Amino acid sequence: MNSDEIYNILPENLKKYENLSNISRALSKELDKSVIKKIEELKIYTKMNELNDRVLDQLAWQWNVEFYSSELPKSKKIDMIENSYFHHITKGTAGALESALKAIVNNLEVQEWYEYGGNPYMFKLVVEGEMLTEQEITTVYKLVEIYKNVRSHLDGFVISQKDNMDMRFFSGLHDYKKISNNFVG
Repeated sequence: MNSDEIYNILPENLKKYENLSNISRALSKELDKSVIKKIEELKIYTKMNELNDRVLDQLAWQWNVEFYSSELPKSKKIDMIENSYFHHITKGTAGALESALKAIVNNLEVQEWYEYGGNPYMFKLVVEGEMLTEQEITTVYKLVEIYKNVRSHLDGFVISQKDNMDMRFFSGLHDYKKISNNFVG
């Protein structure tokens, strides 16, 4: 902001007064020193990674983030805060439910009834690759109740873990004096 900005927006009939011209220029300089430079500090939503945990906790309270905990890792806190507005305006949709649940469990997918051949208005939760703690499972069920559509019901909660194992199967057949072994694997 330069010293003439406020002066330039004054109506022509006020510009002829020297005291108003001087006040407008002085006010522009003061605003530039004290206010304009402080505006950068107010841009907290664009630089959440730089905020401390106390400020993040306050933002979570302000945005009414469901199941927020101050013990969560910083990355999860930021993710929950950034998505809270979306969750609140889209409650009752599969997208909001999946987004809210992914803040707690990374590899979670919501499958609607027509995707797996279930009954109408049913859905499943499928988690692949990670085991959940009892607290995470409880939180998932609570989030489902908050974010699901009122007419929809949870049909199942599938937790699957894939493991690469070397399995060997042996079979044998005894036919009087002849013994044959087959290796499968």
